[in-house]
Amino acid sequence: MNDRDPALHDELGLLLFKRRRYNEAIASFRSALALDSDVASYHEHLGQALLDDGQSTDAIASLHRALSIDPSNFYSLLLLAHMAFTGGRRAEAIHYFQRAVEVDPSSYQAHLRYSNALLEYGDAAGASDHARCAVKLQPANFLAYEFLGEVLQREGKFTEAVAAYEQALFLNKTPRASTFQGLVAAKKITAADRSIVDQMLALADAAGLSKRDELILQASLGKALDDIGDYGPAFDHLQIARKCAKQLYRGKPFDRGAIIHTTETCRRHFTRDILARCSYGVQSDLPILIVGMPRSGTTLLEQIVSSHPQVGAAGELNFWFDSALARDVGKSFEAGYANDLAVKYRMLLRSMAPGKKRVTDKMPLNFSLLGPIHMLFPNARILHCRRHPVDTCLSLLMNTLSLPEPPLCLLEPADTVFAYKEYLRLMEHWREVLPADRFLEVDYEDVVSDKDAMTRKIIAFCGLEWDSACLHHELNERTVDTPSKWQVRQPIFSSSVARWKKYVPWLGPLRELL
Repeated sequence: MNDRDPALHDELGLLLFKRRRYNEAIASFRSALALDSDVASYHEHLGQALLDDGQSTDAIASLHRALSIDPSNFYSLLLLAHMAFTGGRRAEAIHYFQRAVEVDPSSYQAHLRYSNALLEYGDAAGASDHARCAVKLQPANFLAYEFLGEVLQREGKFTEAVAAYEQALFLNKTPRASTFQGLVAAKKITAADRSIVDQMLALADAAGLSKRDELILQASLGKALDDIGDYGPAFDHLQIARKCAKQLYRGKPFDRGAIIHTTETCRRHFTRDILARCSYGVQSDLPILIVGMPRSGTTLLEQIVSSHPQVGAAGELNFWFDSALARDVGKSFEAGYANDLAVKYRMLLRSMAPGKKRVTDKMPLNFSLLGPIHMLFPNARILHCRRHPVDTCLSLLMNTLSLPEPPLCLLEPADTVFAYKEYLRLMEHWREVLPADRFLEVDYEDVVSDKDAMTRKIIAFCGLEWDSACLHHELNERTVDTPSKWQVRQPIFSSSVARWKKYVPWLGPLRELL
């Protein structure tokens, strides 16, 4: 080997990199750069190796150096975009993804990654454009169609989403559980779709499925059979799905004591007098918090409220659970910290919906933090969604299994009942101590039975003038990313009311809530 030839050092580095011998690859790339530091690809290769070796800061420096030499260095742009995206740097990620697709508009990989980033940032329309580009570039790639189906679902284009998933099934001779999951979520399965169910059953019986795929498939079968009306088999498949989930998520056992501690701490530390005497917080009525047990109708309520032209929707924000408030809900905080937290939250909401008079935060589990949140935002409106307890818990047990890691209390019906009862105890406390003009309870069944009257009541409570757009939530074009994204795009229907009656023989511990 000619030790004075930088290209040979670079080629050796690439061979070592492919074999994941990162330290040696990095040394070879550095040797190439020592001989010729003006070659963009050498800096790019070093950046890739440093990134895979966990040296992200040095990797970024190398990739920037590559771009300073050659602004059109495609892989440097793509790597910087990926790092910014995974690091939560939204503007930076968009900037580099956009430059990458401009440099190489024929790159399937660039369009697909850019689409994924836009989807995560709530821009379903932009994500759809790039997902369609990816499909055009690789029309035989079933993964491209599967991803397009997910984008179209979140955009509310369910007919097109179904077509995309069906094309993915056609192209892939070995069907994937995730394709079936997307397909059954994008439509209501009917008796005419029995062939889809048969394909899913055949895949479930096949050997070699990962536990994660088995979980997805069994949960999807439960949803499909429930749609058709085969309630006994539906329940059986959901039982299997829960067993898979228990094997997958072997973390700490569900801690009933921790739930009780949170409830008792809130009842003790956030009394009516303490809330009234609080001297810090910001006088802003920007936030509308939508809380309640998951699957109680929170997404529907957000769709209705955010249909108002002066309301923006921020979706489910983890802001409060990422703060020190959630780590010790009863702890006293200095006024300076509290005000800083409130200002940051207000800035976040404004960034999510610029120019809107109100912004919804539909994190259901914020119900456990209503005391401190009210202290920081005494003018914020709080909408508490309620639904029949058995319908809520049954829906929880039937719909959370598609999440990356379902809460442990949702894997055992008895634990779900316990968590629900503690939620009721805590909400009874908030009902007593929060001001009536800041806390409104909305029953899902009332919205279904008299949408006009309930919607007018909700909008008035939020301090907004009436707008008839709120009666047509199904026309709301915002991106929706919840298990109920198909349902909330439909006109209100009554089939979800008293749904538990279809499962009476299998309710088990849920009977306690009747």
